[in-house]
Amino acid sequence: MRFTRKLLSVMILFLLVFSFSAPSTIYANDPINVTIDGERVAFSGQGPAIIDGRTLVPVRGVFEALGFGVDWNEAARTATLTSDGHMVTLTIGSANFTTNGASYALDVPAQIVGGRTMLPIRAVLESVGFQVGWNEASRTVIISSIHIEAADTARETIAAGFNSNYVIRPNGSLWAWGYDMLGDGTENIFDEENLLINARLSPVLIMDDVIHVSSGATHATAIRSDGSLWTWGSNVNGQLGNGAGGTQDSNSLTPIRILSDVVAVSAGGHHNMAIRSDGSLWAWGRNELGQVGDGTTEARMAPVRIMDNVRAVSAGQEHTMAIRDDGSLWAWGSSRFGNLGNGLSSDGHMASAANPNPIRIMDNVTAVSTSGDHTMAIRGDGSLWAWGINWHGQLGIGIFGAPTTYGMPSNPDSYRSSPVRVLDNVVAVSAGRGITMAIRSDGSLWGWGQNRTEALGIATANHVQATPIRIIDEVQSVSVGFQTTLVIRSDGSLWAWGSIVGDGTSEVRPRPVRIMDSAMLPN
Repeated sequence: MRFTRKLLSVMILFLLVFSFSAPSTIYANDPINVTIDGERVAFSGQGPAIIDGRTLVPVRGVFEALGFGVDWNEAARTATLTSDGHMVTLTIGSANFTTNGASYALDVPAQIVGGRTMLPIRAVLESVGFQVGWNEASRTVIISSIHIEAADTARETIAAGFNSNYVIRPNGSLWAWGYDMLGDGTENIFDEENLLINARLSPVLIMDDVIHVSSGATHATAIRSDGSLWTWGSNVNGQLGNGAGGTQDSNSLTPIRILSDVVAVSAGGHHNMAIRSDGSLWAWGRNELGQVGDGTTEARMAPVRIMDNVRAVSAGQEHTMAIRDDGSLWAWGSSRFGNLGNGLSSDGHMASAANPNPIRIMDNVTAVSTSGDHTMAIRGDGSLWAWGINWHGQLGIGIFGAPTTYGMPSNPDSYRSSPVRVLDNVVAVSAGRGITMAIRSDGSLWGWGQNRTEALGIATANHVQATPIRIIDEVQSVSVGFQTTLVIRSDGSLWAWGSIVGDGTSEVRPRPVRIMDSAMLPN
């Protein structure tokens, strides 16, 4: 239930060089390092350098370490880099290069430094499916060798769940901490006083070759680089999708393969939504309020096809939101607290809350996030809109209100059944349980809602923040769960606050703490 901000390609600029160029100013204060999947690359002779404010990296050392062949044509002054399925061509003096016949722009033409050819590594590597990051503190270029093909769907590389949290590292390994069937083969163990004694307080390895992760209430899902979808955890409501759900005995403590050709997945409370490479949307799991969207209220133990031409989806506790290729936003499931945004609610009554068929809500939507009973959507102009439950100020509209009777939102401040504009210049948003986080175009992170578990990252009066407040800067991705907030910052580092943060302790962290140095950056 976490969405990401696209990394700006101008953050780091790299150049390839194969012949002499005009004199340049070389800055050699501290050495520039290059790592591939955490392993440092050794260079003979001229190493990486910052020249005229640009970071240049030797081509041969990097690309041969990645398994590419490097060929230089002196007559044509052209370098050709080849690997299985890819061919990159760069020409000295040209501000363009080609990958598999398609032309891409370089910031400046290639040049030679210290007798070595130097490469604009970010643009070239991203054109063949690698990921590139920059750690300013250690002056390190971070390369991930896991290939991620371009797609219209956003990759989710962190996931804050109900009691468990997940992160994908640059090499594609998936790590988790918390409790409730994390996927590492263990289950909860309690002592004689019914206290949990085996929670994972630090990240543990779950599986490899992962590019996308999403966490539900007591289950989780992941997509591997080959497009296969894997699930694990509780299967009482059929949320694993293997056709054998409905009992505790059908739970799985380790990942099981469910679907192929999947490009995005969203784990809801007890149901899942997956988009396949042809744009078709598939769903399974709990469905008493129509959250699966197949026109029924029957639980689905295996995936069923819901609609086509879908580019993004978000599964909440009891409702679902999907964006189609034309930018239209569709909703189905519970409307108890105005969750769907169609102007209607059932005033908290379960019996009349079911909406099992997709309903068109609004147009020109670029991103959506839903969790619990509220929804946040970003439109094409960067405006952020909210609707649904507002008991803890999670809509960010400056007011909040608990129901006069539990479960019955007769207090008019306790929900909104139609979209309300909240904030501008927003590029990513994550709706958690009673809390919301949004990233603005300048990289600043803003939060609002309930703060009982310190998941806002700031001090608040009465545990409620009803309007957006700035939390930290230089944020690339955010995911909010039930009691934890996770962010990836621009240097690729993972930070967390709230409860179950993964720092090796059980302490509540009211302020952001650094958990690990490198997480896979979102696309």
